Amino acid sequence: FFLWAPLLSLGARSLALAAHNPSIWEEVSPFVPRSHGVLWGTLQLCVLTAIAATAMGVPLGICLARGPRWLQFLSAISAALPLGVPPVILAAPFVSARSAADHPLLYAVITLTLSFYPLSALSTGAALLSLPRGEEEAALLLSSPLRAWLGVLGRRIFPAIIGSAGAIGALCVWEMGAPDLLGQPSFGMSVYRALNSPQTLGPGEGAMRAFLASLPVPVLALLFLLPATRAVSLLGSEPQFDGLKSRWAGLGAWVLLASPGFILFELGRALESTSTTWNTIAANDDAVTNTLITATLSAAWLTFAALLLLFTWRHWPRSWRALALGGSLLPGLCAPVVLGVALIEWWNRDAFAWVCDSTLGMVLVGHAARFLPFAIALLWVPVSRLHPDTSFAAQNLGASPLRALFTAEIPLLKGALAATFAVLWALCAGELTITVLVHGPGGDTLPLPIFNLLHAGIAADVASLCLLLMMLCGTAMAMALLVLRPRS
Repeated sequence: FFLWAPLLSLGARSLALAAHNPSIWEEVSPFVPRSHGVLWGTLQLCVLTAIAATAMGVPLGICLARGPRWLQFLSAISAALPLGVPPVILAAPFVSARSAADHPLLYAVITLTLSFYPLSALSTGAALLSLPRGEEEAALLLSSPLRAWLGVLGRRIFPAIIGSAGAIGALCVWEMGAPDLLGQPSFGMSVYRALNSPQTLGPGEGAMRAFLASLPVPVLALLFLLPATRAVSLLGSEPQFDGLKSRWAGLGAWVLLASPGFILFELGRALESTSTTWNTIAANDDAVTNTLITATLSAAWLTFAALLLLFTWRHWPRSWRALALGGSLLPGLCAPVVLGVALIEWWNRDAFAWVCDSTLGMVLVGHAARFLPFAIALLWVPVSRLHPDTSFAAQNLGASPLRALFTAEIPLLKGALAATFAVLWALCAGELTITVLVHGPGGDTLPLPIFNLLHAGIAADVASLCLLLMMLCGTAMAMALLVLRPRS
């Protein structure tokens, strides 16, 4: 209900508007002849970014799973850094490039690749870690390495890689700011323009136009996400922590230098002086505090809520579980700008005045609505891999169902919970699209002043706050690694 009610309410009114005024379909639809450029531009952006992000993410995922401890640590932190910075901010260094105006697609692909390749890295690393012990050794013993990886082991690894590529393509469908800043046509920007259409006549008509314009977004996103459905079904559960040969370390080092290294270099080059940097951070201390509070509360709540829902659903019949899972994941395919508008219209009523009038209430609601489907997707496989006899054995020894849950089952999910919390923390800290729409007075988080300073052209201040945001996201991942480190 929390996920669907705002969208269904806005959707019903939008369809009623379209039924009353059929000509509105031609004004907002991206499938009319004059909008074919938007459709083609979005498809190009999605496919090319998925390919490029996969090429960067797979070597890093190998390092995450099989590298030396120091390389695993650096790889995990480097994967977290881009997640906390909105793509529109990563696009800023490319706007002034000489050839950006002539090749908007190229620079948009580079920007979104730097933003989303961690998803490919994390998916590849998880798939490698899930290989049953001994299976890789047996495959390599009976055949050549190339044949083993492309044949026997590829059946387990490749679906995860293809699934992450589909997820990256879906994210590109939703992206609005970075393609627009670089001049690349996209569905996301067409939705935003429908929201601010000068042809809007009645109250709330802009939101309804935006909803109608966004209808192709979940359809196209679903097409890109279909490869991910097999990825989770082929993952094993028994981890393996073998060492990594030096040639893979070289691949990981290349990604470390080519992605976060490039971002940090560009931002560091824009800094003016230490005093200016500290003054900028001090002037935005409220935004820093709000970011720490909202990201921590949202990540904790989302992790707990997803875990609670999945534990509840596992006792349901198979068909009910599938229905509940699909119903919780599908709202995540909605365009974020439309989700933000739907949340405003649904929560802006007297019964929820205590939420709307609070400083951070709507920001927390926005984080929950956008990232709850993602949290459920992250924890779905780990929870489904728990053996059902674990809880029964604990209860047979005298533990209550609640105690069996916290002492026998949740400890087995420590790694998945820590990783999910860290990824959600970075995503919530860097969320911009919904936050800019729903935040209350004094509820600015770091992406908002960064976005405003970016439009004001103050490069040094933008760089200072971006580096701070990336440092916070890297710290969250480093703390998760400390939780996951083996204890003697």
